[in-house]
Amino acid sequence: FEKAVLGRADDKATVLTSATLAVGKSFEHIRGELGIDLSESTVLEHLGSEIFDFSKNALVYVANDLPAPEHNQLEAHTGASIVRAAELVQMSRGRALVLCATTRAVRSFRDRFEDLVHPHPVRYQGDDSPAKLTQWLKGSAGGVLVATRSFWQGVNIPGEALSLVVLDKVPFAPPGDPVLEKLKAKAGREWFVKVMLPEAQKLLQQGAGRLIRSDTDRGVIALLDPRISSKPWGKSIVRCLPDGAPVTIDRNDVRAFFGDTSLPSPAAGSSRGAQEVIAELRGRGVALTAAAGKIRLKPRDLVTAELLEELESNKTEIFDFLVRESELSSSPPA
Repeated sequence: FEKAVLGRADDKATVLTSATLAVGKSFEHIRGELGIDLSESTVLEHLGSEIFDFSKNALVYVANDLPAPEHNQLEAHTGASIVRAAELVQMSRGRALVLCATTRAVRSFRDRFEDLVHPHPVRYQGDDSPAKLTQWLKGSAGGVLVATRSFWQGVNIPGEALSLVVLDKVPFAPPGDPVLEKLKAKAGREWFVKVMLPEAQKLLQQGAGRLIRSDTDRGVIALLDPRISSKPWGKSIVRCLPDGAPVTIDRNDVRAFFGDTSLPSPAAGSSRGAQEVIAELRGRGVALTAAAGKIRLKPRDLVTAELLEELESNKTEIFDFLVRESELSSSPPA
């Protein structure tokens, strides 16, 4: 690039423009990638202002009370994210796009999510082509689409059909990518801030950008990664979000944004309270079994006093649910 564009002999100008050229309101990353700082050419920068009023039309919610998606807490984070995403979907009355950083997370949502967001219809990446799933969400009444990487960019759903975008975690690239591994080796000890963080910032900017697509759109961007509040790089992630959008860690602010809505009635024969308690426990990495009239929890030290109280108040329904679940899983296919 430096030789072919910046070092050419003519006096013609080159204009580079993109919504993600700047990462976290800075052009430093792209200048380094393209070798601009090595050139003697005159390079001007211009970072345009937001074209929408995010201060009035948007809210950013950061969940700071979930397990961190790292090391031995990955499964716990996924389970807790499913429960939290379901809460937010009920507040927004559906109309949601849940963006997962991995296909594994999408599979976990497929296993546990639908009952928690009843009566809102849910579809998952892989159910149909991306184009047809996008059209389905545009035309559905309170629909929810759970997807991964290909939906973080290029999806345009303006209007009432999309009022909530949930990002399950900061989309750092998975280990083993050969291109990234070479870039990391080149960056040396600064591989995280020069390679991994900027790439995640760009993808997060694109994912968050699915929400507000016109002057009249409004909604919530929800980030379910508590590391944003606890890690030094968290501020760099927040800088990638739309200028002017208020940031909160309080779910009540989300409820107030959408208007106080009561949860829908449970489907016939099911207990919403029981299933929510089960999902919360499993999200924390607790295994539940029912035998001899008792509910066994393992490991028990992951269960809070509040959850024990909820379990006790839903004890009969939870026991019956676990028994039915066990019978279904052990019965041979028809």
